[in-house]
Amino acid sequence: MLVEASLKQQLYHQGYCVIPNAIPLDQIKQALKAVNSSLGKGLPPEKMAQFNNRSFCPELMTAPLLMDIFSKTAAYSIAESCIGKGKLKNIHEAQIALRFPIDATEPLPLEPHIDGFYSPQNGVEEGKIFSFTALAGVYLNNVNEEWAGNFTVWPGSHLLLQQYFQTHTPDPALGGSVPVDLPPPLQIKANAGDLIFCHYLLAHAAAINISPDIRYALFFRLGHIEHDKNNISSMQNIWLEWEGMES
Repeated sequence: MLVEASLKQQLYHQGYCVIPNAIPLDQIKQALKAVNSSLGKGLPPEKMAQFNNRSFCPELMTAPLLMDIFSKTAAYSIAESCIGKGKLKNIHEAQIALRFPIDATEPLPLEPHIDGFYSPQNGVEEGKIFSFTALAGVYLNNVNEEWAGNFTVWPGSHLLLQQYFQTHTPDPALGGSVPVDLPPPLQIKANAGDLIFCHYLLAHAAAINISPDIRYALFFRLGHIEHDKNNISSMQNIWLEWEGMES
């Protein structure tokens, strides 16, 4: 599946795009069933911070049922259409990202970040930056209102961060915080099976969830086959690993 030129334009300027109905609903339902079955076994309270920062249902992170959501659907060809045919590293796990309703009636401030920087609960090695090329997200349920755990983006922030990192060498001590003034955020509303495709440097966050429903999503972190070599260079030249954006 090729990405329409208008979506590539949005990806270029805004740093993200949403492709409706990219994942067949039968696969979504099977993934949701597996996640809920895992949750039914219970969640240890002492691990909730780790689950929120890394992944819920860790025993499912490499399960073919979830990996196939990306690797055996249009999501894979969409990513190749932008990054380049044959240019994707193999991915080895999915993040099961849940946002549970909280006991609040008013929104809380959003805290933008970029991935791959150390925090005590996220598993990234201190003193290093685990950057990548693109983030692919799939909602497993409909999220049609704000403050429902929405994946939230700051459109255009990837361009601002490129400018920043061209004059400030990326520093692991940054901790994922965003050192530039940002435009207003956008809470993404989408349906189960929609694909959210983002540039790695797009500032993002999860909105708090004051709805009555859990937000279910999967995230896949994608790397160009030369990303280990490019590393910091890809944060200073943000289209270095996006050959498909030239077409």
